[in-house]
Amino acid sequence: MMKNKRYSLLIVLLCFILSQEGLADPRSHSNTLAIDANSNCSQQAENFFFLMPYSARTDPSEEGGTVEEVANDGFTALGLNYQIDENYTLELNEWLNTDLCLIYRLSPKRTVVNAFSPDYYGPIGTLIRINTSNGQACLTQKLSNTQLNPPYLCEEIGGASDEQMDIWIEQIEQLIIQAVNNPLVNSRIIAWYIMPEEIDLNVPREKELLQRLYQTVQSHDPLQRPAWLYNANNTSSEKLINIAAWVDAFSMGIYPNIAGNSHQRIQVRHALTQMTSANATLKHPKQILPVLEMFESTEYPINAEDTLLIPEFVRHDAYAAFANGADGLLIYSMGFRQGFDSYSTYYEAWSQVVHELTDLGLQAVIRNGLVLNEASIHVTNGEVNIPFNWGNFNETYPSLSIRDWNYNEKNYVLIVNSSEGSVSFILDNIASGLYKDIFTKEIVDGTDGFAALSLPARGVIFLESKPAGTFPDSFTTVQ
Repeated sequence: MMKNKRYSLLIVLLCFILSQEGLADPRSHSNTLAIDANSNCSQQAENFFFLMPYSARTDPSEEGGTVEEVANDGFTALGLNYQIDENYTLELNEWLNTDLCLIYRLSPKRTVVNAFSPDYYGPIGTLIRINTSNGQACLTQKLSNTQLNPPYLCEEIGGASDEQMDIWIEQIEQLIIQAVNNPLVNSRIIAWYIMPEEIDLNVPREKELLQRLYQTVQSHDPLQRPAWLYNANNTSSEKLINIAAWVDAFSMGIYPNIAGNSHQRIQVRHALTQMTSANATLKHPKQILPVLEMFESTEYPINAEDTLLIPEFVRHDAYAAFANGADGLLIYSMGFRQGFDSYSTYYEAWSQVVHELTDLGLQAVIRNGLVLNEASIHVTNGEVNIPFNWGNFNETYPSLSIRDWNYNEKNYVLIVNSSEGSVSFILDNIASGLYKDIFTKEIVDGTDGFAALSLPARGVIFLESKPAGTFPDSFTTVQ
């Protein structure tokens, strides 16, 4: 896959997204997106910034989240239900009427997954069900131990025969060939999304399937676009290291509300730590594309108090991801489901963050800026460290995340508070001068190389330096 070249995936916000040819971040990348020069997506490919929702809506909606609205609100890509077949003609046509790029799903026929019924399938993605017109029929057969004819229709990957494996690979070959041979679709594909998700490497057949799927993409895509798969919220850095040879980006779900961590937003930092820690062991690090949360259902309702906090949750999660090394954002998901009463609240929150990133020029800083790793923080009041005890993880992380860049001869500092309370702190080791809070327009005095600041619960500040005397007098100075 064009080894020793670079590719850039800066994610969605599908998202996503997951940096940067010629960028400051010293990581080198093993692949380059070499897309048809006449396509809209190819013009962005070298420094593509993923702000991608899963499953934008094609039905008329007053709640937001339609393909057209996603395009108008500054998102850069779409996925994943957009492969060329009779089931997705409407979605594909709507997407092609926008300027959005596409993360193209590669799934052996239809993967039937029910995230709320672990008794029948185990971890998401461990069963492939193909050629079934009705997923429920397949589920019924599985539970009743009735054998289908042909038998591979509902088999687990772990027990797949050589014939089954070959059938699945042949189907993926045909999906890629079909997409590549369609000039309009091919020119808009920015990456491939491998399914099934959450491959279990302890199952030899699953490991083999991932290897063969990735090799199939390499063999049949002449443009050598990157491919990756989704990993669960509880994925460890060790697993990511073990799949690194067969993916071009690390992507993990981060769903605090579903996981019961609504008021433990430190889960974002935890997940990013797993991905960046895995990257630190690699000669050719991967893009970091976290999948952030836009989800509610009858099985996972959000209480009234937390519904009011959704804008804070979304904003915190997005900027905490960037402060901890994300190259872009993917969002799960804008698909409508029963019980999604907070849909419009979620969509408005995500579209606001996307507008901030695009309208305020922040995506250029994140994508193109030189990562300095110079600024430091000393907490003077409030929570210093936050324990994260969830599943098999018993970790402790600093309450404040920080990342600093230099871009266009200006310094930028992003700080995010993951605590449930306010935190006061000294921002130290910054270039002397005045700084502007990009969001509030207030001035921060850093003339002595440090500044005293405070952030509320889940608060975010993004500072920009400028030479003294260049700020309007009407701005308020923060001491």
